[in-house]
Amino acid sequence: MQENRELNTGRKKPVHLIIDHREHASRLVSELGSCSDHILWKFAHLRCGDYLIEHKFIIERKTYPDFLLSLKSGHLFRQAYYLKNCSHHSAIVVESVSPKERYCKLTRQALLGALVHLKLIVGIPVVRTLNATETLRMFYYLGQQMQHSDFQIRTISPMIHVPGNKLEKNQRQKIKLLQMIPGVGSKKAMALLRAF
Repeated sequence: MQENRELNTGRKKPVHLIIDHREHASRLVSELGSCSDHILWKFAHLRCGDYLIEHKFIIERKTYPDFLLSLKSGHLFRQAYYLKNCSHHSAIVVESVSPKERYCKLTRQALLGALVHLKLIVGIPVVRTLNATETLRMFYYLGQQMQHSDFQIRTISPMIHVPGNKLEKNQRQKIKLLQMIPGVGSKKAMALLRAF
């Protein structure tokens, strides 16, 4: 495939990619055959996310309709919480698809609110790509940058507030999880924790 030839420039070390076994039928996996010279990949079970790049960066990949459906169901925020608490840096990649696709109906405000919540409150970046080929190219570029000895990931600190009084670790985690629900702040989270 001609687009993937752009990746094979110079003599660089191949990027290591671990793919969650549930992604075996994805379009991105079918694209991997054409770039086996510069991406070494294997399937494994990942506790969170879909793709692990260079054993350091986990990606949750969604098509745009999947992103909207998981947002509508609330599953997106649970996934974001797991990503934030896993031992790797993480991001969500949203792939656009053909404009002929019918999306679930969500208001522009709901979508914007979700993006603000993910990026600024939870601290998970959301990256948009055109298709599976561009997502794969992004993985390659990220992996190449991560191989530099001076590479450093700068993350957004989440704005989730945990009350200052002494709480057990599991209580702090429950409060953080509750605060991921839109409209629930630290006081409401504490009240819910006490009630239930």
